[in-house]
Amino acid sequence: MAAVKIAAVLRAIGGNVCNTAAQRLEADNNSISLHLRNAGLSAADAVTLSQILQALSTEEASTIDSFSLSYNNEIGNTGATAIAKALPRTLRELGMVGCNIGEQGGRTLLQWAANATDLRVICVEDNQFSTQLKDQFIELKQASKHLLVAV
Repeated sequence: MAAVKIAAVLRAIGGNVCNTAAQRLEADNNSISLHLRNAGLSAADAVTLSQILQALSTEEASTIDSFSLSYNNEIGNTGATAIAKALPRTLRELGMVGCNIGEQGGRTLLQWAANATDLRVICVEDNQFSTQLKDQFIELKQASKHLLVAV
């Protein structure tokens, strides 16, 4: 059911990457890997995606294994903050590379990651993070035996 809901939102956003992802979700909706890399997504699109994520039940959200909005440079702080507040804590992989995220969005992502129980990979390089924030992501990696962090 989560795949169908997310696919509908992707079709509404439109574009080749979103439409292709919607088709994949409709074909195989058991475990969701949602990769919307270089899709031309805006902060408003990220907010729209966050709203559907928040509307999912805990069980539905737990079917999302991997989520990437990498190389959508208009996402920025607004989009990253909205996404971070909506991501399930059971997510295993997150990619937000090159999304023009600054300190505010980065801190919200860090807070989410610190509480994400199943997180194994987080890639957030090529954003506008201070050295201090990058160090905090690295500290998160050092605190976990199983987490890969690219910052």
